[in-house]
Amino acid sequence: MLAVIENLKNRIEVIKQQQAEQSAGVLADATIQTLSPVQSLIISGGSSSGGGGSGGAVATSEIFEVATTSGTITFEPPVILAPADLSQIFTTTTIIFSGTASSGLIIFNDFSEALATVNELGEWQTEISDLAQGSSTINFYARDEAGHVSLPAVVSFQVDSLPLSVNLEIEECDHSFVADACVLAPLDPLNLTWTVSKSGDYEYELLKISDNHGEWESTSISSTQAQTSAVETGLVAGSESTEWRWQVLVRLIDAEEVVASSSEISTRFHPRPLVINEIGWAGTTASSTDEWIELHNYLDETIDLTGYYLIDVDDSWRVDLSGAISAGGYYLIERASDEVVSNRSANLVAGWGADPIEKSFDPARIGLRLYRTISIGEQVVDETPVWDKSSAVPGSLERTFENKVSIDLSTWEDNTGCDDNCALDRNGDQTFGTPGQINVASIPNLF
Repeated sequence: MLAVIENLKNRIEVIKQQQAEQSAGVLADATIQTLSPVQSLIISGGSSSGGGGSGGAVATSEIFEVATTSGTITFEPPVILAPADLSQIFTTTTIIFSGTASSGLIIFNDFSEALATVNELGEWQTEISDLAQGSSTINFYARDEAGHVSLPAVVSFQVDSLPLSVNLEIEECDHSFVADACVLAPLDPLNLTWTVSKSGDYEYELLKISDNHGEWESTSISSTQAQTSAVETGLVAGSESTEWRWQVLVRLIDAEEVVASSSEISTRFHPRPLVINEIGWAGTTASSTDEWIELHNYLDETIDLTGYYLIDVDDSWRVDLSGAISAGGYYLIERASDEVVSNRSANLVAGWGADPIEKSFDPARIGLRLYRTISIGEQVVDETPVWDKSSAVPGSLERTFENKVSIDLSTWEDNTGCDDNCALDRNGDQTFGTPGQINVASIPNLF
């Protein structure tokens, strides 16, 4: 049907041109090309303004004289009367169109297969569904029983049936320690932004939702027409684990009713999500160059270690990490060989230091920093104090169970002995330290 209509419209333009040329005396032959009797659409009349259309409807109103073997037929497009105001934004994807045309004609359109027959009063109505969001244009045509088709009445309108929505984002959550949640180290401030799906004059209320002994309670942080907020958390290194949820409510200016609300975003702040947990700076009883390092994940989720790396305090060597560290798990890095600790499998074997037959750790200046690469640059995840162990008994440095700042010396203790978690060196002999196991210093002394 649409192809037929398009073909007819093209031929109408040809006929109009022929008429113009004949009137100007261009055609020597006064005979104008005709169509078949069933599809005769020779235009010999002018145009006049049609009535009935209003409120933004764009409708052609030319009168077409259709030449047939039995005479001339006057044929005009259907008139669109409703919707009366096509400049409005429609909030539904179904619109009922109605209007007038000569009784008995069939009204059809180029959007759907909906048809309407003009009644004896010259009225017609048709429902068009599944309209797209945004701007649309539909052509309405009239057709008689012989198949003659008018030029279109054209209507243009806009549909926006989707509800108002607000999308809340927290910038720092892009750098979460885990993939499926927003888990962060203590930081200040927390930067929140939000967007709405439709423009308008809105006021936004930012809520912080806190856990109060198992009951989640909301606190209004701000009411503003801005769409961003930098919230001071007051959290510092060593703060207790904290979870807050965030939500934005949307109201029209000077109105009480909430017209939209964002989903809640949960943020969890952990004082030490991933730490340098033990340093085998003295090597083992088999060799002082059999050094090792242990990391510990304090979270309940796995941490992907892509982009993480360790460097010594003087930036003289670097170890790039790989793989992942399981929830609550340990990550053992052994220098040059997985035989450094023979009774524990290494998560990573890496060569570090300038000379593999020399110690990488300088006993007079021991210290490490753990970094990760994020979109805004390099971020320090953890760092240790700097120790002088040049005259100390060989051993390892263990982190304690206490929630203290990493660079505080009291956060660490020496392990120079052996217990049930004792490691074995490459010769199978007991050595100091607890690589891949809970630290002796992490077990609270209850007596």
